[in-house]
Amino acid sequence: MRLSLIFIALLSTLSTTALANKQADEKSYLTIIPNHNPQLIRNFNPFINSRLHTARDFIYEPLVIFNELKGNIPVFRLAKNYTVSDDLLSLTFDLRNDVKWSDGEQFTADDILYTFNMIKENSALDDRGIAKRISKIEKNNDYVITFTFNEVNTSLVNDVVSIPIVPQHIWSKIDKPETFTNENPVGTGPFTEIERFTSSLFTQCRNPNYWDNDSLKVDCLRIPQKNHNDQVLADLINSEIDWAGS
Repeated sequence: MRLSLIFIALLSTLSTTALANKQADEKSYLTIIPNHNPQLIRNFNPFINSRLHTARDFIYEPLVIFNELKGNIPVFRLAKNYTVSDDLLSLTFDLRNDVKWSDGEQFTADDILYTFNMIKENSALDDRGIAKRISKIEKNNDYVITFTFNEVNTSLVNDVVSIPIVPQHIWSKIDKPETFTNENPVGTGPFTEIERFTSSLFTQCRNPNYWDNDSLKVDCLRIPQKNHNDQVLADLINSEIDWAGS
C-alpha cells in the first residue's frame, strides 16, 4: 500500500492508541510501520533509495495525491488545481499561495522549477526517469507552472506529482544531493520536526508552519524499527502499533 494513503488517513482519523497517548503525554502519537529496516539510519533525502519512508509525503508534501481507495480522485495539496492541454502535451498547476516551508520561508513555483532542473542535471535523483520526458518547464508566475512533454503519455501527471519538491534556498547549497542525508529536513509537509532519533525508534512531529495544521488529528508520528512481518503482526495484535504497510 502506498504511503500516501496513510497521509490521507491522518487527516481524517485518530486511533485509540493515539488518544491514550494524548492523555498521558499531552502530545498525541500515531505509531506506524511504513517499511522494514534492520536499523534506522537518519536519512531524510527523499530522492535516494536508502531514505526513510516518512520523508516523502510527510516531510515533502506532493502537489496532488490521487486517492487509490476512491477511484484515484485528486486530493489537492501544494497545488489547488491542474489542467491538461487539449493536445495532452502540457500540464499546468495552480499552486497554493499560503504554503511555507517549515523554516518559515515562502513556497513558490521557483522551488518546483529548481527541483526538476536539479533532477534533470543529476539522473541519480530521478527514480522515475521523468526528466527526459519533459521538454520544457515554464514558471508563468510565482504560483503557476507549466510542464511541456515530448510525447503524449497519460501517466505523466502521476509521475510529475510523485517527484518530491525541495526548497531551493536549502538544496541549492548542497554540493552532492545524491549523497546528502538531510538529517534535519526543511519541508512543506505535516510532520517535519524530528523530535527524537535512535537506531530503534524515531518520532516526527508537526510542521509549525504547515498550511493545513487545523486538519491534523495527531501531533506526531512514532516509528519503531521492525525488520519482519511476524514482529509487525504481533504488535498489531497487541495494539502496540496503529498502522503497518506490510
